[in-house]
Amino acid sequence: VLMSTWKINKGKRVLIDNGAYKLKVGIASALDKQKATQIFNFIAKDKQTKSIYIGEQIENQAEHRRLEFIYPMIRGLLHDSDLQEMLWKQGFARIGGISPPDSCLCLAISPFVPYEIKERYAQMAFEDLVFSEQEQLRCRVSTQCIQQ
Repeated sequence: VLMSTWKINKGKRVLIDNGAYKLKVGIASALDKQKATQIFNFIAKDKQTKSIYIGEQIENQAEHRRLEFIYPMIRGLLHDSDLQEMLWKQGFARIGGISPPDSCLCLAISPFVPYEIKERYAQMAFEDLVFSEQEQLRCRVSTQCIQQ
C-alpha cells in the first residue's frame, strides 16, 4: 500500500528537508516555485519585548542584536521537536493545499541520526501531524525521490 500510493498519487508527496539554517518544504510533483518554499529553521525572540518572530518576520526586524535565536536542530540533530513541528506547519501553510492525513511524507534525514531521534520524527509524522504514510530517505537518495 505504501509504495503504490507513493508512486501513483504524485500530488500528495510532501518533501521536508530540515537544514540547519533553512527548512525546505515542497510537493514532489510540483516543479514550479509556488509549490516549494524555504523558511528559516529557527525562531527569534526579542530580548526586551519578549515577542517571538518566525520566517519573514525575522527579516523585517531592524535590530537583530536584540534578538535571541532559538534553533530546533543543534549540530545536525533534532533538539526541540515541538519547535520543529511548528516550523513544519508554517512551511505547509506557505505552500497551501497540504493535508497530512491524505499525504505521504518524504523526510530527508542524515544517515547517522540516532535511533531515538528517528523515532521522534516518526512520532511527529504519524501521531502529531497524522501523515498517512512515511518514507524516510537518506539525504543522498532524496533527490532521486523528486526525479521519479
